[in-house]
Amino acid sequence: MTNADNYTDTTDTDFKGASYNIDTGKSLSAEGVRNALHTKEKVANKQMDSTDAAGTLTSSSSDSYYPTSKLVGKNLGTLRSDKQDKIPAGTAKNIVAYSGTAGTFGELTRAATAMETSTASASDDKIPTEKAVATALAALGLSGKENTSNKATSIEAANQNDETKYPTIGAVTAWATSTLMDILLPAGTIIAMRSTYYYSSASATFRDKWKVCDGQGTTPNLRNLFLRGMAEGGAEAGSDSVTLAAANLPGHTHTFSGSNVTGNIYGIARGWQTVITGDGVFAETAWTKNVASQRNDEAENGGATIKFSMTPAGNVTGGGGDPQTPVAIVPKYYAVIYVMKVS
Repeated sequence: MTNADNYTDTTDTDFKGASYNIDTGKSLSAEGVRNALHTKEKVANKQMDSTDAAGTLTSSSSDSYYPTSKLVGKNLGTLRSDKQDKIPAGTAKNIVAYSGTAGTFGELTRAATAMETSTASASDDKIPTEKAVATALAALGLSGKENTSNKATSIEAANQNDETKYPTIGAVTAWATSTLMDILLPAGTIIAMRSTYYYSSASATFRDKWKVCDGQGTTPNLRNLFLRGMAEGGAEAGSDSVTLAAANLPGHTHTFSGSNVTGNIYGIARGWQTVITGDGVFAETAWTKNVASQRNDEAENGGATIKFSMTPAGNVTGGGGDPQTPVAIVPKYYAVIYVMKVS
């Protein structure tokens, strides 16, 4: 005998497997039918109504029956009706939230246009909308802030020309104190400091890169020296003093003059001796006798007169001491120390 093509419909393949082996062209066996029927509910177990008076399904309902769609729908309707009055109508577009009491719900107010920015007055019971958040961010000036993904924690050759990146304060500080300083003040730069005290008080980083110019290491010894710009650096020259020689002085003369002076010397004969006296530059201050009268009185006795007149004038030449004393040529100064960048 020929069996039916399928025992259910054209799309049902549940019974074609090895457990049932029911398929087109195959004989129907009792075992296959029995296995197939075991998967079906008994029609007698179909439950049209609940077994209790209320007609509802509860935890006490029997596990031996299966409810019809009508019975299930009836009970779902009852459940919806029973819970509906416990959900408040609320305000349109507000958010319903669990209230903390079994079977009841609360409501979170929707902050549609404004959001509190003060933590002291902000509420835990309000939910801001997207517009409210955007408005608050704009008010705080956050809308124009940089994206944190563009933050650079270090400034390097790979990103120093990247216009989309922004460095942190730490990155700028590290770059300014290292790379920038090496650009502006390369090794070999010499600067002045007030004293060794200020140098010793500087940071260890500074003292590692800058050394006192005392001739130690690679530094020149600049103690007691001025700096002078030249075509090339590195040479020491000059002196604090100089000894002048004749060749250092220009040719010159010293002129002097004086007043005309006169005087007379008189020889007066007194018997067997001659008395010498004078006036002008030859006058004797202790001579008490009037020279002029004596001269007139004694002239007849064979006296003689010598007259003198001179006006001083001329040139004087001279030289310095021997040995000569060097002349200091150091101008007025304020003492500092020099330090040089060595790395």
